[in-house]
Amino acid sequence: MSSETVQMRTSPPTFAYLIVTKGAQAGSIFQLKPDTTTVGRSGTNDIRIDDPNVSGEHLRIRHESGEFTLIDLGSTNGTRVNGRQMHQHVLRHNDRVQIGDTILLFKKA
Repeated sequence: MSSETVQMRTSPPTFAYLIVTKGAQAGSIFQLKPDTTTVGRSGTNDIRIDDPNVSGEHLRIRHESGEFTLIDLGSTNGTRVNGRQMHQHVLRHNDRVQIGDTILLFKKA
């Protein structure tokens, strides 16, 4: 039997947040889940947004290999990232996401 010690390299966990900068919940901070986070008006979402112009199941943010990918779930009013309509987008630190009348600031730590 060998007495070698094997060190495994692991990346530190990646944390990300959505900060509500405009809307009824302005000032709220939501931490994203380690794998997939759902966002919408329905109470079944991981992040519930109180905005009548946000769909019940508006978008999903998938975390994989250190990247956070936003995917619009066919919402009625769409999703804008930095002012541009998007169906899917790899989020970057300080991206501004607008759903309905609510603006969320993406922060990655």
